[in-house]
Amino acid sequence: MTFTHSFKHHLFVGLGISIWLVLFLVLIAPFDVSDLSFLIRIRITVVYGLILFFCYLLCIVVQYILFKKRSCWSLRFEALIYFLLYILVLPLTILYYKSGIVNGDYPISLFILEQYIPILIIITPIMYLFRRLAAKSVNKIKEEGFILIQGENKNDVLKVKQDLIIAVKSSDNYVEVSYLELGQLKKKLLRTTLKKVESEFDFLTRSHRSFLINTTHFKVWINKEKMKLNQIEVPVSKQYREKISNQIRP
Repeated sequence: MTFTHSFKHHLFVGLGISIWLVLFLVLIAPFDVSDLSFLIRIRITVVYGLILFFCYLLCIVVQYILFKKRSCWSLRFEALIYFLLYILVLPLTILYYKSGIVNGDYPISLFILEQYIPILIIITPIMYLFRRLAAKSVNKIKEEGFILIQGENKNDVLKVKQDLIIAVKSSDNYVEVSYLELGQLKKKLLRTTLKKVESEFDFLTRSHRSFLINTTHFKVWINKEKMKLNQIEVPVSKQYREKISNQIRP
C-alpha cells in the first residue's frame, strides 16, 4: 500500500488530525461540555488534541522501526499503528476526562462505549485520508526524479535529482552533500548523520566510514585507497573496495 515513513510528513499528519479532532469536539460538544461557552469548550477540548498528537508521535517511531525491519508496508501494519494509537490515547483521555478540569460525569465504561469508540470510528477514515495524502505528496516528488534530504531543522533540506548527487561526507554533526547543478559542483551542509542518510537512500554506497558515494559518477581509480568521481576525489576503505568495484564494472 502507499506509505511514507518520512517523520516530517507524519508530523503534519499528527498535527492535522489533532486540529481536526479539536474542531470536531468543539462543534459537537461531547464529554459534558455542551452547556459551556465556546471559548471554554476550546480550552477544554484542545487537551484532547494534544493527547492525540503526542501519542501519534510515539506511533511514528514504532512505524519507522517496523518499516526498516520489513522494508515494506501492509494493511496489517497500518491497522496495528491505529490500534496502538487508540490504546495509548485511551488511558490519557480517561485521566483528563476524570480530572478536576473536566470533571466528567460518565462512568468509564459508558464513556468508552458512547463517546470514545464512536469518535474513533469517525476519526479513523480521516486519519487514513491524511496519511494517504502525505504518502502521495512524497511519491509525487520521487516520480519527478527528485529526492529530499532532510536535516533536523524545518528549512534544512535539499531537493535534488537522485542522479545529480555525487557523494555525501560526514562533517561533525553535519553531512556535506556534493551534487551537480547545471553542470557545476555544488555543496550543501545539512544537520543530520551519515547513517541516517545511508538508511534512507539505498542508491548511495559507503566507500569510507565518512563517505557515501553515487557510483554512477565514477571516473577512475587513483590508487587502491582513493577514487575520482565527477569533479571530486573520495577515499575508499579496504572493507568497501570489493563491493564498489563490483558496482562500477561495465
